[in-house]
Amino acid sequence: MEKNRLILWLYVTFFSALGVVSAFRAELTVVDNFFAAAFCGFVLYLSRSHKISARTALFAGLIFMLHIIGNLALYSAAELNYHWDWFVHFSSALFSTVTVISFLIENGMCRGFHSAAAIGFFLTVSTGAFIEMGEYGGFILIGFGKGYLGFGEGDNSQNFGPWENSSLDTTFNFLGGAIGIMVAALLFRRELRGLKNQRKNSKKA
Repeated sequence: MEKNRLILWLYVTFFSALGVVSAFRAELTVVDNFFAAAFCGFVLYLSRSHKISARTALFAGLIFMLHIIGNLALYSAAELNYHWDWFVHFSSALFSTVTVISFLIENGMCRGFHSAAAIGFFLTVSTGAFIEMGEYGGFILIGFGKGYLGFGEGDNSQNFGPWENSSLDTTFNFLGGAIGIMVAALLFRRELRGLKNQRKNSKKA
């Protein structure tokens, strides 16, 4: 089995196993776990018709990893002053941006890095905004709880109000996306040099 598909299968298995456990425990985190498994399964399906490197596959699963781990214990960790949510938004935005940029560049869907970076960044930030809307809807329907549709441990709003929570989440999404562009630029520096050389040669010809 190719390395990229192996990585994705491991993610699907891991997230699905956690989903089954959370389902038996009747925990709301079942939504988070199975959504992460479904996303990685979708990327696995895409790998049949698109180029997805092992590096891209690794980043795709890492989008959800800190959130899933946080559901187990870290969201309620007093040692972190209940701020695990900040790490989750930052890391998810970073890995999401890198994943999108990697996918676009590897499949030649963008003419240059700047366009791929713009798409990756704005797709990540806009998705983050919709997630904030979803969290608010979850609070209206469920109230204080745990998991994607819950409002509780890890949400800074329980201490400082929902406005600050959403503002900080959005800020960390923005910072994570910006750092993600820098990380992607470092990862693809060789490919970017190759694209520049191709353009120079085509102009000379």
